[in-house]
Amino acid sequence: MTKIDKLKKKLKMRPRTFSYKDIKRILEHEGYIEDIRGKTSGSRVKFINNNGSIVEMHKPHPASEVKRYAIEEIAIFLEREGKL
Repeated sequence: MTKIDKLKKKLKMRPRTFSYKDIKRILEHEGYIEDIRGKTSGSRVKFINNNGSIVEMHKPHPASEVKRYAIEEIAIFLEREGKL
């Protein structure tokens, strides 16, 4: 089982904690690119893939742990896309 597979399995279980770095790693593995728009983008980030599919989320700061609602949203999105 690869590291990505382990991260996906963990995300599927909706853990209490999950790092932004690991979510970003999963999304990039699935073909999404982080899109940060200039200085005014704030803590909202978008991940876009070649098909035009977009997922938005809040980038945590100063801590690196993603909020529970964001973990749930990302997991649901990836399940809907057939990638989790």
